[in-house]
Amino acid sequence: MDFSHPCLLWSSLLIGMVGAGIFIYGKRQASLRHLGIGIALAGVVPFMPSLLVMWSLAGALLGLLFIPARDSPVA
Repeated sequence: MDFSHPCLLWSSLLIGMVGAGIFIYGKRQASLRHLGIGIALAGVVPFMPSLLVMWSLAGALLGLLFIPARDSPVA
């Protein structure tokens, strides 16, 4: 993990904090979807080699939260 550029450091910190928040939310709501995405955001995304890859993966993972689950009622 190369933190020679400040944008990599701050981006990984920001994405990691968002991931931790989603993980805590998933733990309180007993949602495996949020737990998994929170772990991926907090644990995997900060180790990406470039900003483009890091933000692309974070955006894709956050986008998964907006896809409705099959067992959830449509409101």
